[in-house]
Amino acid sequence: MRLSDRGTRVRACEALVGKSFAGELKKGQWRIVEQIARAPGGSGGTFSVGYLAVHDDGTEAFAKATDIGLLTRGRALSALDAMHQAASEQRFERAILEVCRGNNLDRVVHALDHAEFEVVHEGVRDVVFLILFERAQGDVRKQMSRDQRSGLRTAALCR
Repeated sequence: MRLSDRGTRVRACEALVGKSFAGELKKGQWRIVEQIARAPGGSGGTFSVGYLAVHDDGTEAFAKATDIGLLTRGRALSALDAMHQAASEQRFERAILEVCRGNNLDRVVHALDHAEFEVVHEGVRDVVFLILFERAQGDVRKQMSRDQRSGLRTAALCR
């Protein structure tokens, strides 16, 4: 068993660098280029791992990868019910993203594509779900944190 730098078992969705796959919306192949490290103190990523992906046509995307084992871990459901719930959550997220794109909502990052494929990792066959998003300028949580700190300094100076 391979361990991550956090000392936990490496999940299938953490071993994707170099993998290629076909998306379901955009013709051609995507290739996972590198894992995007979570910033110290950053939130998010509990149920997924972020990657930089590049399409055959040169389009870069943020790839959110989730594996079934990660979605079902720690739930008090039967394995079958947990897998059903994990698949339902993935379908729901994809549907929400389609609604955003279909209604021309311009204040959200749009999904470019999605995929699922089988991966054999450490001798275990697993399914990885991917949603590929437009690349953002940065992490909104970091920007909000910076703005909040700046606002507190401004408020203190105005007193």
